[in-house]
Amino acid sequence: MKKKNFEAVQKKLISLMETEGSNWTKSWVGTSRPTNFMTKKPYRGLNNFWLSMQGYTSSEWGTWKQWTDKGYKVKDDQKKAYTDIFFSQMREKKEEWLSETELARYKATGKLPKYWMWKKYFVYNADQIENYTSEVVACEPRTELTDDETLYINNWVANTKAVINHGGGSAFYAPLKDEITMPNKEAFFSDVDYFSTLLHELTHWTGHESRCDRGLSMDKEDYAAEELVAEIGSAMLCNELQIEKTVRPDHAQYLNNWIAAITKDEKAMITAFSKAQKAIDVLEKLQEIKTERAA
Repeated sequence: MKKKNFEAVQKKLISLMETEGSNWTKSWVGTSRPTNFMTKKPYRGLNNFWLSMQGYTSSEWGTWKQWTDKGYKVKDDQKKAYTDIFFSQMREKKEEWLSETELARYKATGKLPKYWMWKKYFVYNADQIENYTSEVVACEPRTELTDDETLYINNWVANTKAVINHGGGSAFYAPLKDEITMPNKEAFFSDVDYFSTLLHELTHWTGHESRCDRGLSMDKEDYAAEELVAEIGSAMLCNELQIEKTVRPDHAQYLNNWIAAITKDEKAMITAFSKAQKAIDVLEKLQEIKTERAA
């Protein structure tokens, strides 16, 4: 996919980082999770971020065909006001594209090598549809938790089986020990502050070689890239669990690195969102104990 297709997303992300600093995820986490009105499935990765940034009151979306198949009509003045979303697809290479090595392997096996490509789709928000009342109620992220909500998130964390030690003055994940260390809860301003920090560390935890195997490294650039994955992952999780994401002052040191990397190459942005989504997939698969959330 040509670079211009991601240009608007790239500019928006850089703008948020430049203007909001360490709090760049706030406007994203402060929205309801974007979902497809027909399938009821949430949008993932980069699409989750991009749709959240569009400023509509509804979090429901669909393609032109999906809306019309259900008997709805896009408002006349909104027909050109669609929003791009992006999906990757596996395609076979054409024989004339193959290198000598690939061609030899193809002749030996009869199988063409495959590659990933991005395909763009156009979607419309429920606000742009005539006579449609959105079923999804917009909600603000919680800044305070009830006992039931705290229990729900505690169970969610416990289902991951991550080793979490408490004590000391800083939060971090140690890959060699495969353990998370957190300050005691009392050291945080609120339960929300505590869980927001823990979700960041849990995203790091998924990078272990036994899970997503992100090759966690202490190299300066690699470490900064991993911090961006953890920031995106924890933002998505805060959005999913409907809690406010609190600011980590220590992340200000990475902002210039993130901005420079994303400005230089959109792949840095795409890769970070992709890795963050895979991290969330791992955490969600570990949710074997189903706890009904208090309304």
